[in-house]
Amino acid sequence: MFTVTIMPSQMLLATQIVLCASAVWAQAPEVAPDPTLIVRKSVEIDRKNWELLKDYTFVEDEQQKEYRKDGSIDKTHSQTYDVLVLDGTPYRRKTAKDGKALDEKESRKEQEKFEKERSRRLHETADQRRKRVEEEAKDRAKGHAFVMQIPDAYNFALAGEENMDGKPVWVIDATPRPGFKPTQPHGDMLPKFKGRLWIEKEDYRWVKVEAQTIGAVSFGMALLRFRPGTTVTFNQTRLNSELWVPSHFLARLDLRVGWVKGIRVDVETNWHDYRKFTAESRIVSTQQ
Repeated sequence: MFTVTIMPSQMLLATQIVLCASAVWAQAPEVAPDPTLIVRKSVEIDRKNWELLKDYTFVEDEQQKEYRKDGSIDKTHSQTYDVLVLDGTPYRRKTAKDGKALDEKESRKEQEKFEKERSRRLHETADQRRKRVEEEAKDRAKGHAFVMQIPDAYNFALAGEENMDGKPVWVIDATPRPGFKPTQPHGDMLPKFKGRLWIEKEDYRWVKVEAQTIGAVSFGMALLRFRPGTTVTFNQTRLNSELWVPSHFLARLDLRVGWVKGIRVDVETNWHDYRKFTAESRIVSTQQ
């Protein structure tokens, strides 16, 4: 058995070594976070968010502006919907058109449509209801599966850091990755966009996304094409400690319909008045 005796001079030397090492560590440059890992983690976290969102009702405002060749506004259309939880799945009920409440005829028509659908769902068999709820879940899964391709579809670069709504965010640029092979429907569109993401540091949520087409995107046998230069902006906001929700979407579209007509259109959607559906009954009425 033996003991170790530390002399005062040895203690002083050890203290100096620790202080010197601390100074070196303090001066060492901070290692930049890997933007690809940030995006991948944010996409994984978003899976739970999609599941929670299905239990919320909200108001959806849609607006579309069409422009003339000189850049002036030609037409403006808008519609407002209450998105309700109707026996386990969403139901969109129109409440306003072009900034005004529906007139008596349109309001009655919407109420009749609602009551018809309400009655249909109320009288479903257990198997029919199960299939309906499963189809809704399948649609949500398809949407998330599309988003899950994003970390593999792009090369990411950290563009800096900012503050949004009082919270620090990473700013990340995304450029198409050569050789990307899509695994989900419409995944072939991803290489035709470049973008920038704002991801909150605290919980890895997407606060904002901006994207721009760098190649023509075609739909329906190329009868509808987004020409290069089309821009899209999407925003989310924190609703509570458990959930982030969509708040704003804006697409400034430069379209070609068929092979002749070119159209400039702004399509904008705002979501607000989110409310968690907690009713004990299977059906929620329009008044609720």
